[in-house]
Amino acid sequence: MAASIPKPSSLSLRQLSFAFGARRVLHDITLDFGPGRLVGLVGPNGAGKTTLLKLAAGLLVPAAGEVLYDGHSLAHLSVRARAPLRAYVAQGLGEPFPYQVDEMVAMGQAFASRTYSAPQPGEAVHAALAEVGFLGDPARRFDELSGGERQLVVLARALVQGARVLILDEATSHLDLKHKSALVAALKRRARQGVLVLWSVHDLGLAALACDEVVVLKDGGVVAAGSPRQALDAATVARVYEVPVLVGTHAGHGAPTVELDPAAWA
Repeated sequence: MAASIPKPSSLSLRQLSFAFGARRVLHDITLDFGPGRLVGLVGPNGAGKTTLLKLAAGLLVPAAGEVLYDGHSLAHLSVRARAPLRAYVAQGLGEPFPYQVDEMVAMGQAFASRTYSAPQPGEAVHAALAEVGFLGDPARRFDELSGGERQLVVLARALVQGARVLILDEATSHLDLKHKSALVAALKRRARQGVLVLWSVHDLGLAALACDEVVVLKDGGVVAAGSPRQALDAATVARVYEVPVLVGTHAGHGAPTVELDPAAWA
C-alpha cells in the first residue's frame, strides 16, 4: 500500500528577502500557493529559484519575511514537526551512498521513528519506486546506479515521506523522456490527491504543459505569476531570458508552447 496522503496544506511566502553577504539574492517575495496544485518556478540561471525553494523548505533563514504553512510560521516549528509538512529534493544528487535502493527510499520514513532510524523497506517503498518509474532491482546499491536512476530513487524517497508539500529543485534534469513523463505523471497524481507541488524547471515547454500555475523569477524578484498562458506570454519570456521566443498553442492540449526563435541565429 502506498504512503497515505495527509490533509492538504497551503504555503505562503510573506515579503521574503535573502542575501549572501552583501549580494542580495531575493527581495520582497510574496506568494500564496493552495493545496492540490502543481506550481512551476521558472527563470534564468541566477534568478533565485533554488534559494526560494530552500527558504520554503526551511533550509535557509530569510533576512526578512516569513514562510507560513497553513498560517503557522515555519521558523517556530521543530525539525520533526516540519517533516510531515514538506519534502525537499535538492538539485544536485551529491555523493552516492552505498545503501540499497529500497533502504535509501525507506529513509524518507525515518522522521516517524523516535530514534530517526529508517524502517525496513515495505510496500510503501516499493509503491513509491513504481510510481516514479523505477523498475530496477530494489536491492541494487544506490552508488552503482546511473544519474537518472539515482534521481528517481531520491524522488521516491520524497514521495514515501508522505508530506503535504513537495519542493523539488530541477527534478527532471537527469531524466530521459520516458522517466520524465513518469515523474510528471506522479507529481500530477499527487496534486490531484491534494498535495501542493512546487518545483523549479528550466524546460518552459514542460512547465507550460504540466503546471497549473507558473511563477517567473528574474534578478530575485517575481516578474509574473498565474496560469501558464498568463505567465509565459512571449513578451515576458523574451524580456526575462533576453532572447526572442515563439509562443504558440499546443495542438492537442491547448497549452502554450514556448520555443526559441530561430531568427536569432541568423
